[in-house]
Amino acid sequence: MSIFQTGPFSIRGKFERILERTFIPEPSNKTRDGRNSIDGCTNRPLKMVPKNFAEHAEKFFAANVTITKQLELASEVRASIEIAHTSEYANWLKAYFDVFLKLLKDNPPMPGQDTGENESIKLRNVIYEILSRLPHNEVLRPYESQLLECTLTPLREENEKNALVCMRIAFD
Repeated sequence: MSIFQTGPFSIRGKFERILERTFIPEPSNKTRDGRNSIDGCTNRPLKMVPKNFAEHAEKFFAANVTITKQLELASEVRASIEIAHTSEYANWLKAYFDVFLKLLKDNPPMPGQDTGENESIKLRNVIYEILSRLPHNEVLRPYESQLLECTLTPLREENEKNALVCMRIAFD
């Protein structure tokens, strides 16, 4: 019997047993201790299917959307950033890159506001973290100049935490 044939001791059988034991929890804004998580620090990543990229991106600018809701949406995108390492990366960039640039322009850094309690600062930080985790390859190349501009331009006014992430993006 070959290891590739079906059966309990074959590779396929072991893989099937692993899949049966795998539990993928429902996405939630609750952390393990039951608190609501606005900044996206949940232990359950949201899985977005490719057809939902544009639909999800439109929610950032829907009518009556608050900065708190934008922060939640950006945290969902950050939690599912592993999509950038798949074949859907180009579609993901098309849907979200311009949205992130617009959010950064609509919520400029305020000099003197160095506290991390401001939701605008948190939103900017989540967006910068997402941009810093993007793989630098041929898919990102058409967006490089915009990426550098959006990270280097506000560098003087940005708080220290966000400025460090901007510098990391620029040097990568």
